[in-house]
Amino acid sequence: MQKNLIEPGCSDKRLLGKGWPVYHSIAADGDLLGQVYAMRYQSYYAQGYIAKNSTESFIDEYDEFPNSTSFLIYSGSKALGSIRTSVFDPQVRLSVPTMEVFYTEIGAHLGFNSPFVEANKFVVNPGFQQRGGVRARFHIFRNIVEKAIESGSESIITAVRPEHVKFYDLLYFYPISKIKNYPHLSFKTILLVCEDIELLKKKIWKKTGN
Repeated sequence: MQKNLIEPGCSDKRLLGKGWPVYHSIAADGDLLGQVYAMRYQSYYAQGYIAKNSTESFIDEYDEFPNSTSFLIYSGSKALGSIRTSVFDPQVRLSVPTMEVFYTEIGAHLGFNSPFVEANKFVVNPGFQQRGGVRARFHIFRNIVEKAIESGSESIITAVRPEHVKFYDLLYFYPISKIKNYPHLSFKTILLVCEDIELLKKKIWKKTGN
């Protein structure tokens, strides 16, 4: 389990005294993966991106890949969001999800000779959607930056809906593709890349604490 993530220079007591949430993340496995899949389903279904199913879970084949890790992010004891990291290692060459749609763009812009991390399945609990705002999303995305550092990756990619590009502008991402359909979900995405992990880290750490 990762340590609680708090604002620089503040203690947990001060944060709680001001009514500010204290966030922490867990790399999900076992029963926790069921919570991840349920939250994905609830988020996508609430927004009309998937059809109703009897399992009330959303899983894809990449959840079984050893280069994928899903995280749950909590505010206190309540899970507020989830995100999945998928690492491309040129020595192993296991696929990451966006290669299904943006293989040509990834090859042309990054190539496949250096490691990179893909951020995907970034969802927020529908009950938390109107609370927490950008700060909560920075905490969710911090897991991606930590995985990039851990894996020695030189870049991070993510396929996002066009209306979310503005958020990623704050994180030094820029587009490297046209808008395309995305597998299993009824929306279109554009592929973004960040190639300055250190600059991104400074921004995320400033927003979430060291």
